[in-house]
Amino acid sequence: MDPDSSTTPSDHAPVPVLASSLPHPLSQYAESLEPVFNNCGAMSNALHMLGDAETRLEDASFRNEQHLQASNSKLRVDLEDVVKRLKEETSQHEARIKYETLAHQARINAQLDKMLGQVRTELSGSEEYSRQIFKALLTATKACNAQVSRTVRQGQRAWMRMQAQLISFNAWSVAW
Repeated sequence: MDPDSSTTPSDHAPVPVLASSLPHPLSQYAESLEPVFNNCGAMSNALHMLGDAETRLEDASFRNEQHLQASNSKLRVDLEDVVKRLKEETSQHEARIKYETLAHQARINAQLDKMLGQVRTELSGSEEYSRQIFKALLTATKACNAQVSRTVRQGQRAWMRMQAQLISFNAWSVAW
């Protein structure tokens, strides 16, 4: 049997740089800091992504609001244009069939008023629903962002305390 083969696998395990300068009992704590450090980094990245999502949601809400207003204005202009054209067409025939034209115009106006009322109702309901959904989503995102921010900061403070303790232990062991 080879004398080198009697060593255990842990004798060949890589030792982190910080842990190599610490006394053996403290080195196991230094190794446990790596996952904490990685988790703090991942949480910081996720926090940035949540902030970005919050900004995008606010932006989408603003654009949706503008789109709804523009659609409502365009629809109103189109409906007014239709009414104007219909009135012009009916006025050309008014001399010949005045009675029919007035009855026809009344039906058209009633239908247009009904349609315009339905469109307004539909648009206002849709607009309010969209606004409520975006507000709820934005509120939830802000709450999540605030919670993650607190958690990340707590993790970072704990990690920094551990780092300070390890540096103090290292300085203490080197000094003696």
